[in-house]
Amino acid sequence: MNHWRLTTEGKVTTSDNKLIVPKRDIYNVLCEAHSAIAHRGRNKTERYIRQSYAGISHEIISLFVSLCKLHQQQKSVTNHWKKPITNPIRANQFLAHVQVDLIDFHNLPCECQSRHIWALHIVDHFSKYSWLFALKRKQTEEVAVTLANLFWLFGFPSILHSDNGKEFKSKTMSELCRKHKIKQVHGAPRTPSTQGLVERNNRTVKENILNILKERDESLRKWCAVLGEAAYKKNITLHRAINKVPYEVVFGVLPRKEMPEGTEDHTDLQPKKKKMHPPWL
Repeated sequence: MNHWRLTTEGKVTTSDNKLIVPKRDIYNVLCEAHSAIAHRGRNKTERYIRQSYAGISHEIISLFVSLCKLHQQQKSVTNHWKKPITNPIRANQFLAHVQVDLIDFHNLPCECQSRHIWALHIVDHFSKYSWLFALKRKQTEEVAVTLANLFWLFGFPSILHSDNGKEFKSKTMSELCRKHKIKQVHGAPRTPSTQGLVERNNRTVKENILNILKERDESLRKWCAVLGEAAYKKNITLHRAINKVPYEVVFGVLPRKEMPEGTEDHTDLQPKKKKMHPPWL
């Protein structure tokens, strides 16, 4: 039997603190949820909604996604073909194996004063969590500084995996890895068995960038301004390879921003549950 609760804001939640969506609000919730994950597919949209809401059927979600024009037209901002992954790399914990790649925006330089023409994409193999940074040049110094700043915030990986580009095989990168006890691994560029994860994720984030800008009716040359949002929307979306949300894998909780108003402040009404921790702790 389902037990509903009335919050002090006058909203109704289930016993597991999911917001019951009245019929008048279903369309708005669907729009917000689908936009939050950059117009991904039906299953990912449904998974996202189920995390926080109740009362919206599978059939309604399927119909909504099928009618979304951005989803129907979905392609990456620079558009390329997905390659199959025949021998995926496996990692047993967060930051055990991190892969980096550069996304070329030479044909679409940004409009900001820095005139970025590259995006540095970093992916953790265990959690599938991504980070994106705009770069002005494909130079080892800029790449190394960006990586070092990220690692100081999140921690240093055991393995840093890249292709054979000179920006990754330089003395500066070797010194960064030596200093912080990181093992460097180089794979043949665009080889599915070694570069497959990051290249498939490149496509996902480029699709996110395109969908974000098209949804706002903004110029594609503003791509550098939405890199953080594109990565975030990927990270809060169900990843099929692990059947989990990367954000939750890394932090052990669902993103606070995505929780419906009226549900965050009522965890004291819920039965006490074991505190969640990332699985490697």
